[in-house]
Amino acid sequence: QAVAGRQLQPGDSLRQHAQLVASLMVFNERLLDAYKLSQDPTLATSALINASLIQTPSLAEKMGAVRAQGTGLLAQGGEVAPEGRATLLGNQLRAKELYEGMLRNLEKTFQHDATLKAHLTSGTETLKTQVTATLAVASKEVIEATAPSMPAPAFYDEFTRTIDSLYAFNAVAMQGLVDTLEARVQGLRNTLLFMMGVLLLVIGSALALGLAFVRSITAP
Repeated sequence: QAVAGRQLQPGDSLRQHAQLVASLMVFNERLLDAYKLSQDPTLATSALINASLIQTPSLAEKMGAVRAQGTGLLAQGGEVAPEGRATLLGNQLRAKELYEGMLRNLEKTFQHDATLKAHLTSGTETLKTQVTATLAVASKEVIEATAPSMPAPAFYDEFTRTIDSLYAFNAVAMQGLVDTLEARVQGLRNTLLFMMGVLLLVIGSALALGLAFVRSITAP
């Protein structure tokens, strides 16, 4: 109702948005636990799960917070208040932490899975350039600027393009994860079928041997 009536203040909107996202991330964590993805035994896929299902969504959300705060500060015009700079800097630093964690997990994936490395390396390099440049815009145009002059819509668009690129890259990463897990399941099925075949062969051989042994005793 407050949104529809345009009565929600920007600060309240950001707080409510942050609370909603925090709830969604907790729900996401519970899903990972429920489906045992948080306990994946293979390093390559475990790292990719962390990168694509935890860190990248969190990074996109935090960059969205920087976008909202930076756009609001630039729209006000004039010098940015110290508390505004501090809040923006805090979110920017958190975004950098999530970004670096995402890259570390992707690197672990690449070290242990050549297929995923070939599938994701190009996109990762492109994303590195884009995220680094966009976070630098927040520093240069708002946090460190004595008299910010960048138009608020331009700041908003810069971050929106990068956030969209994050989601696009993550869609490719998650598809690679799905393909890898499906291949693992198929491999386990093939192994199970092979073991069942061997077991049936052993049982058949044992029965034949037992029958031959019985005949050797009962035959005249």
